[in-house]
Amino acid sequence: MSRSSRGSGSGPEVAQAARELYDRISPDYLRYSGATLQAGLLDTWRPDPAVASNAWLGQRAGITDGLAILDLGGGVGGPAVQFAASWPACRVDLVTISPVQASIAEERAQAAGVAERVVVHCRDYHDLPFASGSFDLVYFLESSGYAYDPERLFGEVWRVLRPGGRLYIKDLFLREPPWSDAELEQIEAVNRLWAQARVPTLAEWSAQLGAAGFIDVAQAVLPELNTYHFWGAMFDASLQLNPLGREFFRDFPAIDLMFFGEVKARRPD
Repeated sequence: MSRSSRGSGSGPEVAQAARELYDRISPDYLRYSGATLQAGLLDTWRPDPAVASNAWLGQRAGITDGLAILDLGGGVGGPAVQFAASWPACRVDLVTISPVQASIAEERAQAAGVAERVVVHCRDYHDLPFASGSFDLVYFLESSGYAYDPERLFGEVWRVLRPGGRLYIKDLFLREPPWSDAELEQIEAVNRLWAQARVPTLAEWSAQLGAAGFIDVAQAVLPELNTYHFWGAMFDASLQLNPLGREFFRDFPAIDLMFFGEVKARRPD
């Protein structure tokens, strides 16, 4: 069996599968779990764990007012709209491959009164429509696993960042290999379930960023995050699976195989 964490399929196949998945499930995700399409959130005892998590991640990413920000794989705009509302001089360009997500994100930005500062682009994030040096910060929030060509993707991120600009990635990561055959089967099942290219390791993404020319590459595990809210959102009041649960509820017993973490990096001045 291959010892790779990558899923199967070419770049166009991965992109099409992701587009079809999120076109189909985003309305249910929004209805049952909310506008932040992330599984790893802060503790559910908080009044709104997604809002609290986004604020916390925004601080970790280094958001300050007045930045030009690029949200890659931004879903229906949960974080982007929140950041634009919290930092009123920021502009966020959001990229999603899903036309359904793009439409919802635009509606949510309009309803929140931030449509002039949250601009939605429906396209594959491996090919960015922005001029070089356009952004102060680029972030991925549980979306970097769709990178079917990391060299090309991180090269594009490098290109659109200004000198000194920063990259922030929060995602689900694998512990370092070796992996057993049973663990590889679970990795492949996660890739299929989420129609993604890979579950990366922290070392893999750190190495890719170094090769792309980024400096100050730093990685960390985020034990503060858990999936309680996400799993709870899959059940109705009678503890039956709702449409979101029927799509995503699976039993992956090797809970020590994957974890939430972050990678930070900077383009040299």
